[in-house]
Amino acid sequence: MSNRNAKNKAADDYAGREFVITHEFSAPRATVFKAWTDPEQLARWWGPRGFTNPVCEWDARPGGAIHVVMRAPNGAEYPMGGRFRALAAPERLVFTAGPLDAKGNLLFELLHAVTFVERGSRTALTIHSRVTKTTAGAGKYLAGYEAGMNQSLERLADLAADSASREIVVSRVFDAPRELVWQAMTDPQHVVRWWGPNGFTTTIANMDVRPGGVWQHVMHGPDGTDYPNKSVFQEVVKPERIVYSHGGGRKGGRSVHFVTTWTFEALDGNKTRLTMHSVFPSSAARDFAVKEYGAIEGGKQTLARLAEHLPMMTPAAKEFVLTRTFAAPRALVWRAWTEAELLQRWFGPKGFTMPACSLDLRPGGVFHYGMKSPDGHEVWGKWTFREIVPPEKLVVIISFSDAQGGVTRHPLSAHWPLETLSTMTLTELDGKTTVTLRWAPHAATEIERQAFDSSHEGMRQGWAGTMEQLEAYLAQSAANAGPEFVISRVLDAPRELVWQAWADPVHMARWWGPRAFTNPVCEMDVRPGGAYRIVMRSPEGVDYPIKGVFREVTEPGRLVLTMDASEHPDAWHDMINPSRRKGENAAGMLLQTVTFEDLDGQTRLTIGTRFESIAIRDAMVRMGMNEGWSQSLERLVEALGAVSIGAR
Repeated sequence: MSNRNAKNKAADDYAGREFVITHEFSAPRATVFKAWTDPEQLARWWGPRGFTNPVCEWDARPGGAIHVVMRAPNGAEYPMGGRFRALAAPERLVFTAGPLDAKGNLLFELLHAVTFVERGSRTALTIHSRVTKTTAGAGKYLAGYEAGMNQSLERLADLAADSASREIVVSRVFDAPRELVWQAMTDPQHVVRWWGPNGFTTTIANMDVRPGGVWQHVMHGPDGTDYPNKSVFQEVVKPERIVYSHGGGRKGGRSVHFVTTWTFEALDGNKTRLTMHSVFPSSAARDFAVKEYGAIEGGKQTLARLAEHLPMMTPAAKEFVLTRTFAAPRALVWRAWTEAELLQRWFGPKGFTMPACSLDLRPGGVFHYGMKSPDGHEVWGKWTFREIVPPEKLVVIISFSDAQGGVTRHPLSAHWPLETLSTMTLTELDGKTTVTLRWAPHAATEIERQAFDSSHEGMRQGWAGTMEQLEAYLAQSAANAGPEFVISRVLDAPRELVWQAWADPVHMARWWGPRAFTNPVCEMDVRPGGAYRIVMRSPEGVDYPIKGVFREVTEPGRLVLTMDASEHPDAWHDMINPSRRKGENAAGMLLQTVTFEDLDGQTRLTIGTRFESIAIRDAMVRMGMNEGWSQSLERLVEALGAVSIGAR
């Protein structure tokens, strides 16, 4: 056999041959997939150990070209060409590739199918390669293909591990077409409605979505802290991908910088997978963003808010909008919407009463109520709180219900959506408050959306009567309104037991304060003129002392006491009044009235706190007073099981 014939036979031996190579990486799938599709990253690992890639043109899209020049440690260069056939981010790549001779002709060609399988925080990769073309000189290269590719994957493993330590990847599948998700992410009128974690609002100065365009916005935290942000768009490929560089952070604090890639993947069933992939300059910078700003959980909450917003953008889901202005301060209107005792006085259609209700004002909490019509017919409803920004915004999922708190159909409309999403915003100007309600179907079918759309006029009439009742209630309350905060709960315990939990310092120390707080000092002399002192300690070890004097003690029905928080940390006082004089007690002197109402074995506990000014009250509401009291009362409920009347 001639030497030439031997070479041809060697090449023929590889024709149609298949190779299967697997590797598992300690990095999330999005990170590994990006390393295969980003030419800058691929140039850092492609080829055996010691090789570099001075030329790396890698257009990862169907039909995109491949041209890579690998350089060996001895300086020899090995050009490669190919083309992409299919791409399904972040799951699969299909492409052809092979080495080129001096004239640019293929020596051989391999068809590669690369799959990426997510296994928790790791990724299993499989390369299925088949030889589709060969030439006389192919054999010596193909013989070393598996060894060379395995070395490449070892280099990729090193790169992926380093990249994973600098990255945050958040992904979610939305029940909406890709074009709609793109619009929600790029239209500032939509972005302001959902951007940021729960409780945040956003003000956008400009959002110019084009390469080189600037996105400048300020995120406002629930505690009033501002977070200025500035991003510059680097790549915009509608409706597939957006890349931008970002800088921002807490006002006056350390900023964070990273580069984020949004990818929009169209899925079957008119769904979209959105992936937000952020790369930080170092692992320390990434860890700082996670610890200081809650970047991972914040990203998840942001995408959850986007999921709630998308149904309101679909053409079939026409948003119902109602606006009404009341001659009352915003704090009073907010209380009317968020306190069970006040809701009972006005909420519902005209002529209806609300004999039963319970309210747990926290994200995930429920307002469950039963109304009775003038002819005695019962109707139950339920709100599930999604977002609470006192006193500005309330987002709830609304459904019809039953006495047990389930989700039921509309009693008069079989096609009414099982759930609707309501967003209420409150704005104040010159002592008046404008309430805007936005209402849309949530996770609804097409026929349910149509039922909602066709009911707008009836909804407007029904809400008009409800708003008239709210207006009447506010007019009556405004005459007596003052700088007061009231919270009320019905507790499943006798009044004497609840009194004991308040009047005994041993019991009070077990529940006073928000969750995870302790009370290393709890001294109480419960009699008219008697003093008390409580030191609350936060999980971080910060002490919040409070002291005062009992003015009235009527066992087991009523307590009146002063509250002096002057020993609280300076930072706490500065949040109430940033302009205060050094050492000034920004909270002033508070007067608290606690009443215990017997309800046939249960107890309605009402806590009213009067402040020296409305400004102080509103500042403390913004700082989370309502949430703090809610958590404290939850702890009280848990502690009541350990209380026995007359004993410790």
